[in-house]
Amino acid sequence: MMKRGHWSVALASTFVFAVVGIGSYGLLRSAAGQDAKPGQDAPSPPGRDDARPRGDGPPGRRPDGPPNVERSMKGMNRALQTLHEQIKDAAKLQENLQLVSDAQRNCIAAKGAPVPEDVLKSAKDEAARKQMSTRYRRDLIAVLKKLVEVEENLLDGKNDAAAAALDAVVKLRDDAHEAMGVKDED
Repeated sequence: MMKRGHWSVALASTFVFAVVGIGSYGLLRSAAGQDAKPGQDAPSPPGRDDARPRGDGPPGRRPDGPPNVERSMKGMNRALQTLHEQIKDAAKLQENLQLVSDAQRNCIAAKGAPVPEDVLKSAKDEAARKQMSTRYRRDLIAVLKKLVEVEENLLDGKNDAAAAALDAVVKLRDDAHEAMGVKDED
């Protein structure tokens, strides 16, 4: 049986442990930017795409709504632009792999979203709308496959091949945008 003094010590040490644990948790959340006030964004880690809103959910999707194609496409384009500038730099392998992952994540978010209505308005009838939707999805599947090729080439140390595959991604994007009548904001 524990004496009365031992209970006090045990209770006090449990209290101290709980306070330190809660304080540490708060510090970790603050360091991770999770204590940002509503309407105030936490700082983004380097290489993070901004197509993903703060909070839970996949990139390009607001927690309370459908995927946002425009946000996903802009996130993908930002990652591709940065990657294009530094893809041949073997010293930036980890950053380049993160950029490829950002582009892939945004590509998947865009692929999972419906074709924007302003793009579909050029379709003559329901059959044409369906055909545009199918093309949109297939084009993004092709982009995603090429992004995987970029990633594999980077992992294999084939930066020139990765750069060529990245150029193919840009061509796929440009061709798809032209076919669907999407104007790029360069």
